[in-house]
Amino acid sequence: MNQKLNQLLQDCQDFFSFIGSLYGICGALTSLFPLSGKVAQFMPPPPHHPKLFSLTATLLCLFVTLSSFVHRDRRNISIAENSWNNFLRGLACMLVYTLVSPFVLREFNIQDGVLKLFLEVIKILTYWGTFGFFTGAFVTLAIAEYIRKSNLK
Repeated sequence: MNQKLNQLLQDCQDFFSFIGSLYGICGALTSLFPLSGKVAQFMPPPPHHPKLFSLTATLLCLFVTLSSFVHRDRRNISIAENSWNNFLRGLACMLVYTLVSPFVLREFNIQDGVLKLFLEVIKILTYWGTFGFFTGAFVTLAIAEYIRKSNLK
C-alpha cells in the first residue's frame, strides 16, 4: 500500500512539473478556451446546444492533456513533427469551422435534410477538432520539455 501511495505522489509531482512548463500552461489554457467568452465571440459553438458543445470540447481537451501525459513514455513519432501536425490540423479545423461551413450553409441555402445534417456534423467535429488539436500541439511540446528536464536530472 505504501508503494502505491509513493507512486501516486510521484505521478502527481511529475504531472504538476509537466503542467508547470510554459507549453504545459498553454495546453491547459487551450483546454479552457471553449468556455472563454472571447473565443466564443470569434468561434461561437454550434447553435443548437452551445453549452453542451463548449463543455464537450473542454472535456476533450482535458482528455488529450491527461492521455498525452499518461502515454509520455510511448512516443514513437518525433515530438516536433507531432506538435506541428496537431497545430496544422487545428488550423485546418478552425478554417473549416469559421469560413467554409457558414459560407456553404448560407450561400447555397441548403434545404436537403441529409446534406444539412452532414454539414452540421462536420461543423461540430471541426469545432471539437480545433480545440483538441491545438491542445495536443501544446501538450506535445510540454511533454518534450518534461522529458528534457527529466533527462537533465
